[in-house]
Amino acid sequence: MAKVAELAGVDAVRESDLVMADLGLDSLSALELAVWVEQTYGVAAEQTEDLTRVAHWIAAAAGQAGLTDTAASVPISRRWFAERGRQRLHPAAGDNLAEIILNQAVAMPDQPIVADRAQRCEDIS
Repeated sequence: MAKVAELAGVDAVRESDLVMADLGLDSLSALELAVWVEQTYGVAAEQTEDLTRVAHWIAAAAGQAGLTDTAASVPISRRWFAERGRQRLHPAAGDNLAEIILNQAVAMPDQPIVADRAQRCEDIS
């Protein structure tokens, strides 16, 4: 907990503290903390976005959650790779991302909205 306090620039932290909201750590500080945990405790830093509280980081450093690579030990279901057809996806109408998201939410309120920042709408035909 001392390392979290050091990164946050505070004297003390509680296990219940939210590392970003309560302590003001940003994603770069979280990365620095993940590297420190890996170097100090030998626990590989993989997905740190779920480690929202100081208690989560303590559990992760102990190898109990969050930073260990448990996904590799779980076999991937064959259904994940099953052919589902070749239906072409079409981008929603709109001049900007906010308008596209609004149009999608109105048209299909019960469906998730997915955005790909790697492509622009005009690149998709």
